[in-house]
Amino acid sequence: MLTVAWALLDFIYYSQFQLHTSKTLAELEKCLKTFHEHKQIFIDLEIRENFNIPKLHAIIHYLECICSLGSNDGYNTESPECLYIDFAKAAYHASNKRDYMEQMAIWLQHQEVMWMKDAYLMWLAEMLPGSLKGSNEEIDKADDDGEDKTTSDVAVRSESTAFYQVAKTPTF
Repeated sequence: MLTVAWALLDFIYYSQFQLHTSKTLAELEKCLKTFHEHKQIFIDLEIRENFNIPKLHAIIHYLECICSLGSNDGYNTESPECLYIDFAKAAYHASNKRDYMEQMAIWLQHQEVMWMKDAYLMWLAEMLPGSLKGSNEEIDKADDDGEDKTTSDVAVRSESTAFYQVAKTPTF
């Protein structure tokens, strides 16, 4: 049992290395092989019935993944947890708690539409200043001459990111 535990702990520590060499990969493979050769003791002592555990199956693929993708020290659950909070929790709180799955899906669709619109407006804001450079000089001249200043406001607003205005009182 100690051999199995030792091999598994060594495997875990080797797999967390930031940099792997052929020697560390060989040791990683050796630890995995030792674990699988001796894990039967847990079944013989009736501690476990089987080893059909998804995480134990996943470690078989670690060596292959490290060889093809590099070290796995940068993987963690922080990003999925943030996505869960941002999407699932916020969407649920936006629902009325009845038939919430459909409401959550619609809320997420609305969020995606707003993100796409925001991305478009940011792209548009980046594209417009280059094309307005000549017209901005004309607007500045017009301001000096005392002409219409509303054109100047439009140009300034189009150069900034996005401008939103909400009415203080409803029209109806």
